[in-house]
Amino acid sequence: MARLFEEPWVIGILILAALLLFGAPKLPGIARSVGQSLRVFKTEVKQFKEEASTADFTAAPKTPEAQD
Repeated sequence: MARLFEEPWVIGILILAALLLFGAPKLPGIARSVGQSLRVFKTEVKQFKEEASTADFTAAPKTPEAQD
């Protein structure tokens, strides 16, 4: 019995088999939620890149003394 878990791929196969047997009805919902999360993440990264490219990092912040 101890030799069964010496190789990591054996554990992976057992986990995959258990997931397919007991979690098969939930797999489409999980895949859908992962896809939506990735889509949201992708749009946030795109917005961040756009904001970073339009920001002017070379301009010094205006102080009240500089405005007078």
